[in-house]
This record gives sequence, C-alpha cells and structure tokens, in this order.
Amino acid sequence: MKLDPIDLKIVAALQRDGRMTKLKLAERVALSPAACWERLRRMEAAGVIKGYTAIVDLEPDAPRTTVIVEISLKSHQQADFRRFEEAMAREPAIVACDATGAASTTSCGWSCPTSTAISA
Repeated sequence: MKLDPIDLKIVAALQRDGRMTKLKLAERVALSPAACWERLRRMEAAGVIKGYTAIVDLEPDAPRTTVIVEISLKSHQQADFRRFEEAMAREPAIVACDATGAASTTSCGWSCPTSTAISA
C-alpha cells in the first residue's frame, strides 16, 4: 500500500498519541472525521497499522530482573519451530525472542519481578 502525505500525517500523529480520539486525529490532520476514519480503516486493513499499544514502566512498582537464555531445538522441523514460537508468544514474561546464528538457536529475554520468579 502506498501512503500519501495525509496518510503519513495520520501515522505520525498516532505514533505520538495512539489514544487520541478519531475526532482529535481528524482535526490534527485537517480532514473530516469520516475521511480520516476511512483512511485509518484502510491502513489497518492493509496491515500498515498493526495495532495500538501502551508503553509500560514497571520499575516504579517493583524491581525487575531480566534474564537472557539461549535455547536450541533438538528438531529442526517447521512444525517444531511453529510450536516453539506459539509457546513463547503465550508466555507474558517473555519480552523478546530472536533467532541467533544457527537456524535452531534462539535467544529469549524474560522480565521477572524478582530473581526468585525465574525458578518458578
């Protein structure tokens, strides 16, 4: 999907404040609410806008420990990789999971409230 200058303004505004109302967004990019909403829906449908997130700072609430582990899969079948990826996606403590080097090696980062949570 090719983005025009107005689409880019919408994306930039949402990157700064993803919680703004659609009316505020339309005002910010100088469009009618209906035209802005249509562009927003088109970019969401095309996958340009994949979702909306919150940036969370957990440090004020509790000290956290980040652990990086390297995982090697015994089997290199596509189904095994898929099961592994699905399991990692279900674990909320995993903050990153990246393939490194060999096709069967992955580094994952866990963020835990304390070091005692790692052994749980």
